[in-house]
Amino acid sequence: MHIPHHNEPSEDESRSYETILSDYYTSQRILKETHNGHECPVCGNAKLKSQLFQHTHVCDSCLQKMESDKCLVEEYLFKKAVRLEKISSNEIPFLISLTDQEKYNLLFRFFQVKTDIGQKETLGLVRYFVELLQIPTDTNYFFETFYPRYLKEFTTKPGLLPRWCTEIPVGLREIRKPGEMIHYIDTMIIYDQKEVFKKKKTGKLFTLTWGRDRIYSHAKAGEETEWEYYEIYRGTVVVSSERIIPLQSDGTYPFVFLNARITKLTMNPDGVEIVIDGRDRPYFITGLNQNRGWNIRFCLENLVKKGTLIETKSDEDI
Repeated sequence: MHIPHHNEPSEDESRSYETILSDYYTSQRILKETHNGHECPVCGNAKLKSQLFQHTHVCDSCLQKMESDKCLVEEYLFKKAVRLEKISSNEIPFLISLTDQEKYNLLFRFFQVKTDIGQKETLGLVRYFVELLQIPTDTNYFFETFYPRYLKEFTTKPGLLPRWCTEIPVGLREIRKPGEMIHYIDTMIIYDQKEVFKKKKTGKLFTLTWGRDRIYSHAKAGEETEWEYYEIYRGTVVVSSERIIPLQSDGTYPFVFLNARITKLTMNPDGVEIVIDGRDRPYFITGLNQNRGWNIRFCLENLVKKGTLIETKSDEDI
């Protein structure tokens, strides 16, 4: 199929959005094929200067046209989404074909129009496009770059967190209580504390001197009790509006923390210590790194009941 060249008279001005989208799809289909010869497989003209593009020699003019068409379609779809108009089934393949970074750039553009169309509408738009774009939600970029911004942008006072931005796992749907909202799902590690006995020198250390000889008297060895963290769970943990749930692969959970029973939070650089009502020793929940630990801290800080004691520790305090 011959695609009109963008240098032809008045072609760019006369082409409708539907034609631009159709031309773009056609050019992408051609690029998936292998072509030999001295003519550009897209426009059919002799290649004055050829480039290798996905195993196909395409003239520079057509490459520029494809990039231009791509930008035009993407801009049209962005404005259409901001107008809260439905994306058609013919437009979805274009969105899915974008690179992961282009998809995230589109989501971040939606953040910028929050003041124009409203926070609630923007939140719905972002959640809709995360699924529409088929963005993988198990990557470092999703957890460490996108999700912190998502939480910051859509958390409203007094501490109302946005829901998890994509579909929750099927097994989790079955254990979720009516009205319970899911805010964060990630791989986490939960630690408890246990007593440990350590050798400790007791008594006084002193020296007896007699002439040239010195007789040393050492302190006696005793024991003292300390507390140390030890790992009790590693795997998927769900932070909901009511609970912190360590989720097993079969959909069960060995224990659960109720947000309403948390009396104290201590924010560490890579996680959070939580003290439960009726228990003096804290538990410690950490993410895979500090960025993901921040997500946990942010969620819990906004989910605990009013009056909960919240402290912050820096690296120097640990």
